[in-house]
Amino acid sequence: MLFSTDLFSKSDNAKDILKQETIEAILSSNSTLPVKVNRIEVTGLTAARDSFLEHQIRPIIQENHTVESLLNALDSSSADLYKYGIFNDARYKLNLVGSSTAQPLEVTAQLKLSDTKRTLFETSAITRNDEGLLDGSLTYKNLFGGAESLKLSAAIGSTRLLKATSLLFSTPIANSTANRFNVEVSNNTTQNEWASHSVITNGISISATKALEKCHKGSLQIGISALNRNITDIKASGSDPVKAASGDDGKISGFFKYAMDTTDDKYYPSKGTNLSFDQEFFSRLSNESQNLTSSDEAAKSLSFSRTLLNIKSSKALDDKKHLIFNAYADFGYLASVNGASKSHLSDRFYLGGHKNIVGFQYNGIGPKDQDGLDSLGGDASINGGISFLAKLPNVCPKHSILSPLRLNLFWNAGNLVSAAAVRSQGTNIVTELLRSHSSAAGLGLVYRNDTADVNLSYSIPLAVKPTDSVKPGLSFNVSISW
Repeated sequence: MLFSTDLFSKSDNAKDILKQETIEAILSSNSTLPVKVNRIEVTGLTAARDSFLEHQIRPIIQENHTVESLLNALDSSSADLYKYGIFNDARYKLNLVGSSTAQPLEVTAQLKLSDTKRTLFETSAITRNDEGLLDGSLTYKNLFGGAESLKLSAAIGSTRLLKATSLLFSTPIANSTANRFNVEVSNNTTQNEWASHSVITNGISISATKALEKCHKGSLQIGISALNRNITDIKASGSDPVKAASGDDGKISGFFKYAMDTTDDKYYPSKGTNLSFDQEFFSRLSNESQNLTSSDEAAKSLSFSRTLLNIKSSKALDDKKHLIFNAYADFGYLASVNGASKSHLSDRFYLGGHKNIVGFQYNGIGPKDQDGLDSLGGDASINGGISFLAKLPNVCPKHSILSPLRLNLFWNAGNLVSAAAVRSQGTNIVTELLRSHSSAAGLGLVYRNDTADVNLSYSIPLAVKPTDSVKPGLSFNVSISW
């Protein structure tokens, strides 16, 4: 292909080496000279289609260049090609055409491409005190030759997540490395023993994502989704609020997500902040709206705003990064647009267990039914915690199998409130959230690397409300990926 470029890390023979040394000497000493690229040739085995490659290299041919700007353009083009995740090798080589004293200098360029493996299969297994989970995914990259991807994911579990499947199609928008268009369909079945029911969820979402490369590994996502939640298999002991929510509940939403990550390590960051912000506006298509009287038009809309903010920060307390301080805070708020509608069980926030507050039963914090058996969740949530991760002296030598092992000392706390409780007491959300809290502290061991994520801890509840379900003592979480 004569519109693309080929890159060689090594020349094929002595003559090529001499030519390359000659042009490098000329270019390095004449950075401000004008230069013209006569043609770009692509070599190597690649499944990328011609129109996709042409879009990547067209600016190099069409724009006016000095030697310096051309070299910068080639570097930028090569870096962009790597960002698609479909090439192992994407490097340029220049050849001088004609006299080295001509103005503009005339060159040809070559781009050597080598594709990555087009199929990627990943699996992981998770086991906890009362749960086992096995999941896997199969990704097919460069589906149509333009960096498209198709990802099939599936999971089966023993306790909470019984089964889940999803199919995600993603493609660059206008061949951009930063912007992608995504379509995902999903189905999952969960057993919510903490509220005496199961939920079958089917959904589809359409979104656009943008990578904010100059904003601390940031990303933006905006999209729309449609879900149907079916609450079923309600136990005989199920509470009246759970039984009232049984059956199908549709949901159409528009959402916005922002994420930023300034941390310096994937597993044990010693500095930086990780922030995410999710905003969702949605309307429910529920039997509840059909059962309302004409005098209750305000409640018929069943429209909500759901906000979730997560912040995590890390700081090394010594030069060798053997002791690291971590802090996190999460805030969630589910608001009815008209202030009167009742939220759905699946949209509310829940606290307790390994996902946020250790020392309590899974989703065991917050409002319960009258008998105190079913967790009903809250419309507002706040939780946070601190931890100290310490490298064990003389136990974790560098580059040994135990080097990722850390001692973990932690404290976590949080609170949930329902909008109904706030209205009945005539107060506000912030007052109720800060009125009391549930908390626990503990000590444990953490092991994290590319293959394993292991967390073994012993926790003791410190502050407990009458409605809380506690779980003191030993807990473990093991995740293995391959």
